[in-house]
Amino acid sequence: MAARWSRPSSSVFSLATSAPSGGLFSQAMHATAIPVHPSITISDVSVEEPGSPSASVPARFTVRLDTPSILPVTVQYATAAGTATAISDYAPVQNTLTIPAGATTGTITVNVRHDAIDELTETFFVNLGNATNALIKDAQGKGMILDNPPPLPPCPPYIEECQEK
Repeated sequence: MAARWSRPSSSVFSLATSAPSGGLFSQAMHATAIPVHPSITISDVSVEEPGSPSASVPARFTVRLDTPSILPVTVQYATAAGTATAISDYAPVQNTLTIPAGATTGTITVNVRHDAIDELTETFFVNLGNATNALIKDAQGKGMILDNPPPLPPCPPYIEECQEK
């Protein structure tokens, strides 16, 4: 008996046998369409806090598949606080991301908000769960909010080096 397997796309394995002789099989067999699920990962992101109280800055997390899928991939996501505080530092989100069949990336956007507090870098997370048609390899993306530097004080008139010329 001869057996051959092939991987016609990155998401399916096929197996075919021919010329059976002796053994368990009395006729040729063909099996196909065994799905192989891609792995999901999520990026980490750093953004600078917006300078204006009414402004927000998008933190864009990239969700990647290690190989395209022949089926749409879905994954649920939700933000979680680290040292940053939901609502005052970022707008919390919870939803489902769909990556269409044949595609390898999707984007999750979290809006980072201005606060008037001078502070160190703060963190929040985007957690992934309940994937369909894929396996989660990296379930957490880290968002870092870099505090915007305070404005420089005005230059005193008696310091000649900092006066505009």
